[in-house]
Amino acid sequence: MATRYTKTKKYKSTPFGSTKGQKVILVILGILAVGILVSATRATFFYFTESKHSVGSTLAPYVAINELRDPAHFMKQYLHVNCNETIFNHTQSIRLSGIITDGEHTRNFTLTKKRPNLMRLKMDQGPIEITTSVNGEQVWQRIRSVNQEDQITILTGKEAKPWLQQSRFYDSIISAHQGYGHIDSIETTEYDSKTYLQVFMLNAEKKEIEILVDPSTMHPFAEIHRTEDQTERVLFSDFQSIDGMPIPFRIERYIDGVYDLTTTIESGAINIGVLSDYFTLPDPHKSTD
Repeated sequence: MATRYTKTKKYKSTPFGSTKGQKVILVILGILAVGILVSATRATFFYFTESKHSVGSTLAPYVAINELRDPAHFMKQYLHVNCNETIFNHTQSIRLSGIITDGEHTRNFTLTKKRPNLMRLKMDQGPIEITTSVNGEQVWQRIRSVNQEDQITILTGKEAKPWLQQSRFYDSIISAHQGYGHIDSIETTEYDSKTYLQVFMLNAEKKEIEILVDPSTMHPFAEIHRTEDQTERVLFSDFQSIDGMPIPFRIERYIDGVYDLTTTIESGAINIGVLSDYFTLPDPHKSTD
C-alpha cells in the first residue's frame, strides 16, 4: 500500500478522526495508564501462575488505615502490592486489547507498551484505523482507510506532549516514588458507604490529581482530575490477573457526574517479546501492519 508523509499537523476530519474521536484516544491512554502495572498481592509467589483469574477478593497485608495516611507508610504498602521486585525486574512489555463504548460508537483497540517509554495504540472503527506510536521522543500517527493512501503525521510540540506523557510505563503513584511527581497528603473519604484512601498529589506534569485507593487491596479505585471547566472521574473495577499482574478489566469515565464512556479489556499479555522496531516510524516504501 502506498504511503505518503506529511508535516501537516491536522488532517481532514473523518467520523473516527474527529476532534472528539482523537480525544477519546487520549482518554483511553490516560485511564489505562493507572492499571498498566498494578500487581497482585503476593505476586512474587504467583508470578508464573495461570493467566487471567479474578483477583477481586485478594487482600493486601493488613495495615491500620491511620498508618496508611502517612505518605511513607502508604508508599511502602502500595509498592509492596503494585510494584514489587519481581514485577519490576521481570516485566518489560505489555499488550492489552478490548473495546471502548461511548453510547454512539464502539471502537476496538490494542495498546502495546515496552519499557522504558515505547508505546503503540491502534484503534479502529469499521473502515477507519488510527495508529499512534511513541518511540522515545518521536511521536507519529497513521490514518488508514479502505482504498486510500496511508496518511502519516509526525506530531511535535503541544500535539506530541500528551502522547509522550502517556508512554510512561508506571502509574502516577509509582512514578512519584521514582521522582516524577509528589504526594502532598493522604486523607480518608467515603464513597458508596465504603472508606477509601484519598491521595492528593502532583503528577509528573505538575497537575493536581486525586486517586482513591482501596485500603483492603491497595488497588486504585478511582482517579479524579479537576479543572476550571469540569471534573473527570475514572473508576476501575473487575481486576483480573494476567500472569500475576492485576489489570482492571472495566474502566468507566464520568464528566461532572455524567457517564461518558467505558473501556472493557478483553485480553492481555505481558513480556510479549515485542521488538523496539515495532514502535518506529514506518518505511514509506514498505507496507506495514
